[in-house]
Amino acid sequence: MGSKSEAHRKPRVRPAAVSEYPRPVGVPVQQTQGDTYRAQRGPDGHERTAVPRDMAQARAETILTNAGEGFFALDADGRFTYINPQAEWVIQHSAHDVLGRVIWDVLPREMTSAVKGPYERARTDGVVASFEGQCPNRKKWISGRMQPTRTGGLGVYLRAFTTEKRIQLELQESDERFRATFEQAPVGIAHLAANGQWLRVNRRLCEILGFSREVLLAQTFEVAMRLADLALDLEQIELALRDKIWSYDIERRFVRGNGERAWCHLSVSLLRDSDQTPKYFIVMIEDISARKAADEVLGATAHELRLPISHVKGFVSSLLRTDMDWQEDIRRDFLAEIDHETDRMSHLVDDLLDRARLSSTGQSQTKRSPTTPGELIAGGLRRVRPDLVSRSVEIDVSAGLPRLEADVPAMERVLANLLDNANKYSPPDACIGISAGHVDGMVEFRVDDAGPGVPDEDRERIFQPFYRRDAGDRLPLSGHGLGLPICRSIVAAHDGHIRVVDRPGGGARFIVALPLAPVQRFRKATTTSY
Repeated sequence: MGSKSEAHRKPRVRPAAVSEYPRPVGVPVQQTQGDTYRAQRGPDGHERTAVPRDMAQARAETILTNAGEGFFALDADGRFTYINPQAEWVIQHSAHDVLGRVIWDVLPREMTSAVKGPYERARTDGVVASFEGQCPNRKKWISGRMQPTRTGGLGVYLRAFTTEKRIQLELQESDERFRATFEQAPVGIAHLAANGQWLRVNRRLCEILGFSREVLLAQTFEVAMRLADLALDLEQIELALRDKIWSYDIERRFVRGNGERAWCHLSVSLLRDSDQTPKYFIVMIEDISARKAADEVLGATAHELRLPISHVKGFVSSLLRTDMDWQEDIRRDFLAEIDHETDRMSHLVDDLLDRARLSSTGQSQTKRSPTTPGELIAGGLRRVRPDLVSRSVEIDVSAGLPRLEADVPAMERVLANLLDNANKYSPPDACIGISAGHVDGMVEFRVDDAGPGVPDEDRERIFQPFYRRDAGDRLPLSGHGLGLPICRSIVAAHDGHIRVVDRPGGGARFIVALPLAPVQRFRKATTTSY
């Protein structure tokens, strides 16, 4: 039995003996009793010490067996000639399994792809090549290096570093999460050196300030804030550097790179090293323009509501006085004023709700339906007919205009509002006009008045909530300044636009442009409407 197993056992090939490695001339060689040595000089000028083969083999195996890392040797054909116990544990194969076999027949396929390149470099270029890879079935990470030998083979050192790799991957994932959070944050974030130089800025910060990343990183924080006309509290920054405070925040108006004025909330905090040395500032800039605009609308709303409420309060208080005996016609006048002021408040609240709905949803509540420009103009005129009894209105609708899809009640309201404004700002005996035409692939509605016109500086402001232009003493203002902002919201929800220009011959012309309805979409709508 013993002889049979010996016959089938694979020969164990020894590693290169230590006597094959060169020693510089003059280096003493330690001898032990009974050992026989023979020294000779090689052609390269080094002295080689011949050691008995059995002794060299035993010493080499002792060194490699006790080594702290795995090791195996390959011959010129890539066959295993030696493997130590540590390497057996790493690759999960015993010496009996691998000696004499080609490395590619032993390593898992996944590891082969990681080792192939370094193997070829070490063999071809004669350099030490490193590698690392994972055995998916064992969830084990292995790293190693391949060192060429004089005989054309390779000495391969390797170790399992699963724990270290997991820590490395966790750190890498944590860094990637930080980078993603930093870059995709909804607020502007930057890291700033203590000398004021930008270290890192995210995409949102560039968008808020209106400058490219390259422009910001090329200058200091103070210069960038000066470009944005953003006043800094340098005293607070100095207090942070002196460790008196750890952060501060302010709200400031600033100017974007395109010249647009906006509001931001600026927060600055200082990060320190473990020895409390200032490391860098963390700067956060949040665009609060929308909130500030909402605050302005809220303040203007309170102002607009205060006047009718005070009127109602005054008339009611007068009617409740017990020391006055009001005549019936005066009482009726008081009640009529109360009725008028409550209607005014009701209209204001309705307009505020409409604007809030349009701002939050970005679209009209009613579904769009096929219609014609002429039908929309007729509907708008019906809404304001009682106010236009004595007004001359010129109507001009081009023949053959294409149909369009619209929220009909909402668009009728837009045209009615523009007609009401034209009536309000035109002299009593003047003619106003409304027309429709096909311009640049869109349907344009034009409402003309005979008033003083709109100055260039007011042509955007009139679309802001509660803004009303001064038309002069001869044209008293009425309304509450929400009509045009609501018109713009409705038109924008239709993917259109509204603007004001000078009317030829004097006055103002308001232009509403709406896109045409797609033919297929229109046909589908008309088919389902029957």
